[in-house]
Amino acid sequence: MEDTNSASCVVVIDNTGENVLLVGDMYIHNRLNKQYNSSIVVMDGNLPEDAMEYVINESNQYGKPVWFEPTDIVTADKAFKTDSWKKLRFTSPNFKELVEILNATGLASVTSQVETMSRDEIIDASFKMAKLLAEHIETVMVTLGQHGIMMVGRESETSSITGRYYKLSPDFKLDIASVSGAGDCSAAGFIQGWLSGLPESRCLSLAFASAVDSLQCLDTVPKQFTTDPQEIAKHMSLTIITS
Repeated sequence: MEDTNSASCVVVIDNTGENVLLVGDMYIHNRLNKQYNSSIVVMDGNLPEDAMEYVINESNQYGKPVWFEPTDIVTADKAFKTDSWKKLRFTSPNFKELVEILNATGLASVTSQVETMSRDEIIDASFKMAKLLAEHIETVMVTLGQHGIMMVGRESETSSITGRYYKLSPDFKLDIASVSGAGDCSAAGFIQGWLSGLPESRCLSLAFASAVDSLQCLDTVPKQFTTDPQEIAKHMSLTIITS
């Protein structure tokens, strides 16, 4: 579009690599058209709310799964203000975004402050919150930063909802340059595996490998992905949570 700026975003990070401030020009998203043909539709929180609802409903009508990546706590609840969110197949919030989503849906009133919680409290709260969403959304992928990833949902139509908590062992050392983009990259890694028909554990090794590459560079999306998912799998453990 010659008369519109490309979407751009400036992220300010502190000396630990954490996001402090985000400034962006996302106007071009308001001019996206409504025609697509894809094996999966991936939608982030920058779209207008009416466009989100249209994409979810149209995708559902044509049997296309929709993945919602919340993007930020400011935009996390946008897809959850109407009942169309119940037609999502996947969503990938971090802990703070999950809190915003639960409050928007009315499924629970949550005031958890992740900064004051222990690792075990974060894992327990993540599962309990995501389990409420998983009554409607097939797979909820909660990214927990240094604590790993919580996958919540039914592994088959007849099974009960479980949590599959994946983490990397303490001996896996990582120099973090910036956390910005790591969530997007982990979702992209998982989606690549899912589209290839891989089992969940291998999708998660791709997700971790993609996030590792993002964390080690200042770019939100690395120019090259070099971490071997098979090497990541050697450091990855799984805990099943049922209640």
